[in-house]
Amino acid sequence: MDDVDQMQTATPGSGLAIASLVLGILGLVLLPLAIVALVLGIIALTKGQSKGLAIPGVVLGGLGVLLLPLAIIAAIAIPNLLESRVISNEAAAATSLKSGVFPSQIQFQGGAFVDEDKNGVGENGFITELSGTDAVSDARLSLLPPSWNSAEPLLNGYRFALYLPDGNGAAASRGKITDHSPEAIKERESHWIAYAWPEQWGESGRRAFAVTANGTVLSTKPSATGARPEWNSALSDGWGSPPSAEWVPYRR
Repeated sequence: MDDVDQMQTATPGSGLAIASLVLGILGLVLLPLAIVALVLGIIALTKGQSKGLAIPGVVLGGLGVLLLPLAIIAAIAIPNLLESRVISNEAAAATSLKSGVFPSQIQFQGGAFVDEDKNGVGENGFITELSGTDAVSDARLSLLPPSWNSAEPLLNGYRFALYLPDGNGAAASRGKITDHSPEAIKERESHWIAYAWPEQWGESGRRAFAVTANGTVLSTKPSATGARPEWNSALSDGWGSPPSAEWVPYRR
């Protein structure tokens, strides 16, 4: 009779412990099950039965309950971190154009490092010339930091490119200039445009930026998708024209 009584007494405790363990495992994903697992495990322990099952059930149930706040925090924090990175990248791209490329170009043109028609008025330069990747006047300049040593450098999630007039359009490097007429040279003394666009739209940035020869920084409207800007994307009618309708003065 004693053995039968012990079996009858053990059965409820064992059932609670097993239920606690199973629900504890499931509770790592579903919070309500974690709470039930925690309660059943505690009850099983108070009955002194199946501690080997009840204790893991209580532990797993407790973990499930504790993981919920962490999941909530992560759900809030991760999007905020991503948004902060986008905002930071965009601000850095606009600043790089205004405070990096623009003053470097002023120095380059003012120093007449390239003066194809020998009239004492310098032409504007390309990124590779401003950064020293390509030598000009038998010297390598460092008007831009070494991180810019590329035709299309990648900085803070943004690509950069710079264009100069070339007769019927624009050139992205000195070697691609084909029009050396006095008119084209005069254009290169006055005009240029540089762009910055996200390497991964929506992730590294949501806007493209441009800076013109007069120092105006323009931007597109925020968008999760986009394409690499053409040389005249921000210009309404070619060199020296007002901004196109899709581009507006940048406001942080």
